[in-house]
Amino acid sequence: MADAAPIQLGLDLSLRGEGVAVLASSGAVLELRSGLYGVASVAAAVGDLVEVAGTRLTGVVAARGPGSYIGVRSALSAAIGLAQARRLPLGLVGSLEVVAHRVDPFAGQLLVAVGAGRGGLYLQLFRATESGEGPCWQEAGQATALRTDLPLVLPENCDGLLDLGSVLGETGIRKVDPVRSGSEALALVIDRGAYTASSYDLVSADYGAKHGGVP
Repeated sequence: MADAAPIQLGLDLSLRGEGVAVLASSGAVLELRSGLYGVASVAAAVGDLVEVAGTRLTGVVAARGPGSYIGVRSALSAAIGLAQARRLPLGLVGSLEVVAHRVDPFAGQLLVAVGAGRGGLYLQLFRATESGEGPCWQEAGQATALRTDLPLVLPENCDGLLDLGSVLGETGIRKVDPVRSGSEALALVIDRGAYTASSYDLVSADYGAKHGGVP
């Protein structure tokens, strides 16, 4: 990595079977570790990537859910531990927001649907905004957990649907196909600054959002 640009480490283990740890800089994935699940695998991946990044590592960003119980908590534990040990800035981003960044922002609202396992799914609305280095998706509603065996009432005024894994079936909403992978989407989130900055308090030894609470 001859480029002298700063590097951030991103972690997203919210989707079972798609857990990733990335080194990202200028919107590009410099190094990738995929297929992560659980504390042992993420710890090994983080240790490897920290060694690769060296002194150029300037921050950590982690997906905070909703998603896999073990995956989300493994990623958050690793992110908080690394940020605390290295005194690095910590950023948190909603898992469905990372999924939304698999498609390019457009005018209107995007509905993201992701399988939650055990006959459930997560839904969340997003709208395009300008942030950091360019346009990105931001939350236009809360993430909602639903059961697929019950009648679904979808949000109104959706201009596109990103149905990851085809969990919804036919809805009448225009479907949008992903143009990038989960790791590339996470790198884009980091580049655009589309996450909530948190600060480490040395007195209370606790992370909290600078502006409001972080779910």
